[in-house]
Amino acid sequence: MLGFLRDTLLPHARAEEAVLYPEWAALVGAPDAAAPMVHDHEAIAERIDRLAATGREDVETLQELLYELHALILVHFGKEEDLQLPAFDAHPEVAARVLERMGEHAGHAHAHQQRRPVQGVST
Repeated sequence: MLGFLRDTLLPHARAEEAVLYPEWAALVGAPDAAAPMVHDHEAIAERIDRLAATGREDVETLQELLYELHALILVHFGKEEDLQLPAFDAHPEVAARVLERMGEHAGHAHAHQQRRPVQGVST
């Protein structure tokens, strides 16, 4: 689990911060629009670090951290789906560029293209 969180989820978050969020902020005309999303990433990373530092015998803390991670990640994904993707749906040329750059930056395809294809962009 820690391998996925550190090697997949966190690099994906860094790619979002470098590529997706600046493009989204430009689309909505608010340079700091993604600040809450970055705050989510920081909260998620902090819990991943705490999870890694918690011993296997401390089941109560492990369970608490996993529940917190689950909640944070679900709410974060919901914000992306509900707040960010509509802006990209309205600008498929920007969405295509972002998807390509996300893949280059993180070394993988952007996960949201499997969850909900952007209108006008073939996957």
